[in-house]
Amino acid sequence: MGKIEIIREVNHLKSIKEEWDCLFQSNLCNTIFQSFNFYYYSYVNFHSNDKLFIIILRDEISNKILSILPLCIIKRTLQFINNIHADYSDILIDKSYKNINIFLSLEINLFKHIFLSDEFDSIRFHNLKESSNLLKILYKIQYQIDNNSRWFSLYLFNKFHTHLSLTKTNNFPDNFDHLVNRQKRRLRRILKKYNTDITIHSSSRFNNDIVLSSHNNICYSRDFPRKEIVNLRDHMIRESLRSKYFLCDKFVVLMESLFNSGDLFISSLKLVDTDETVALSIMHKSFIESLESHSVKSYDASNVEIKNLSYSFWIDLYKNQQMINIYHNTSIIKLLTNKESIDFKKNDLSSKSDIINFDFGRGTYDYKMQNFIPKIVQTQNIYYFRSNFRKLLFNHFNHFNHILRLILKKNN
Repeated sequence: MGKIEIIREVNHLKSIKEEWDCLFQSNLCNTIFQSFNFYYYSYVNFHSNDKLFIIILRDEISNKILSILPLCIIKRTLQFINNIHADYSDILIDKSYKNINIFLSLEINLFKHIFLSDEFDSIRFHNLKESSNLLKILYKIQYQIDNNSRWFSLYLFNKFHTHLSLTKTNNFPDNFDHLVNRQKRRLRRILKKYNTDITIHSSSRFNNDIVLSSHNNICYSRDFPRKEIVNLRDHMIRESLRSKYFLCDKFVVLMESLFNSGDLFISSLKLVDTDETVALSIMHKSFIESLESHSVKSYDASNVEIKNLSYSFWIDLYKNQQMINIYHNTSIIKLLTNKESIDFKKNDLSSKSDIINFDFGRGTYDYKMQNFIPKIVQTQNIYYFRSNFRKLLFNHFNHFNHILRLILKKNN
């Protein structure tokens, strides 16, 4: 059924990098938020004083890693490493095995090592997709949790995420099939607004993967634009576009580490006359599975297929200038859906579909909702508490915070 080891030391974590990378690459639908680099650099930058609690499932015979659950303990709360900055969190499972026994072993061992443990007083699993494997496992063992442990569970829908699926085209924005002509004309006007005043620059360390740099009208760099990022961050805070806690220095260091590892690419807009950077998007990419094939309560993955290449807007930075960010986002989408210009990574899966997915991450920002009209999905947050009183207290506090945020948003 597999054997469990728990990583508690950072040197132990470093020692499994190669194995983690192999597991990560076994499923191209994993995002940057399941990568070794994201969790390692996140722990070093944000959790160095917290306890690692990474659960590893190995094959009993080959000793191969079959699954990784990257957790840590913060003030006796068990949670994903850096769930604050991850759009999605989940357990990693070797999809190449397609073995139901992996899930059965995880059910037994996660119940034993998490819900029968005395090392923590609360558990938080944030940002779980509907297709999350961890979510499926938790549903399966819910009866055991309710009846054979001292935990009280609370399921909450968390953040809104927005997605857009477009076909490749030479006639942008005709591929926005869900928009009426009036809305498509607006996108054309947006693209004309800064067309002669601005150049697009791309920064990337991707090997053999050209992404935005394949376009002749884009300037390409392999350097991380730290100065530009910090300047735009400070500008947005001064202009009250973001709070004073937005994009702290540790977060910038994390992004630089991920960029240097080839996990991120960056697009930026610069004024032709002054070479000033006026907008910048930090992005990553993956593949996504066919949504129709998912079942929350089933482990059966026989009908799941990798369908679309997906580009994700992780962080947007921009000057307080009319329509500058929506112009940048629209320009990127136009370039990445252009049939003639785009140069895909050499992989057989990239040619299976003419559809490209764009993930705008957490939040329903008005400028994106009004111009792109993307689909909205929700992720789940799952909490477990040692007492029903603590569960009720947390639920009321969470409800109060939600009302307060709505009031503040309305007043602003």
